[in-house]
Amino acid sequence: MATKFADTTALFEYHAGTVTGRAEARELLAPKADVASSDHVEREWKRILFTSTRDLLKAVETQPDLSSALRMMGSGYGRAASQRLLALALVCRASTALDVQDIKIRSLQMLRGDARRLYHQTVGDSRSMSQCGLARQEPSQGADGEWQMKITCQRREGICDHEARIGNDLARWRAGAEALAASGNAALRKMGQLAGKMADDPALRTGKNTYGKTGDLAIALDCGTDELLVTTDQSFSVMALAMGFQVHLIGSPAAAQ
Repeated sequence: MATKFADTTALFEYHAGTVTGRAEARELLAPKADVASSDHVEREWKRILFTSTRDLLKAVETQPDLSSALRMMGSGYGRAASQRLLALALVCRASTALDVQDIKIRSLQMLRGDARRLYHQTVGDSRSMSQCGLARQEPSQGADGEWQMKITCQRREGICDHEARIGNDLARWRAGAEALAASGNAALRKMGQLAGKMADDPALRTGKNTYGKTGDLAIALDCGTDELLVTTDQSFSVMALAMGFQVHLIGSPAAAQ
């Protein structure tokens, strides 16, 4: 029976964190039989690794040297650049020296199945309470050589049960939404306000509102009240008391006490 619940950030720490972060995550997320996660985490894990590894592969194939490829990887807005660096860290895990050809081979391996393998290597109980159709997607290579994978969906597209999932645990979803809406962080308040609207209107519960805007709350909803949610993301600390679970923040001085 699971006693720990792994967030996406914990999985990245486990496989490609700093030396101390990796050690902390591996101590917490063991044995595998004690570790649960959900299709929302699997969806996010696969999306980050697909888009970022695809970009990494393109960079090493089109740039004249590794320096130029890394510069290309670090450009962009929002989370894209930092997520590419996460993917690069994962591709280069356990290595002290890699050349461009090594990175290309490892990037292809990640696209061909390593992302799925690493997730299930760490998680013993992968819950599908929302039956997320995006979590079941796998990369494929088209006739033109381009890698592709479905990473978005439309509202009420019919590839998940998240609308019913929220309805079946509405009081807990609403408690998390209210905690976020009361946060001192503007981004978390925005997430909480939207989640409150989703609680009131089932038509708002799918599509980008879930995978792009309230993903942390969807993940928290799948964490049992008797489980420890392992993460580096402060948003879960905001929701924990209201939703009845505990949080361990990897790298936090408070967690180390």
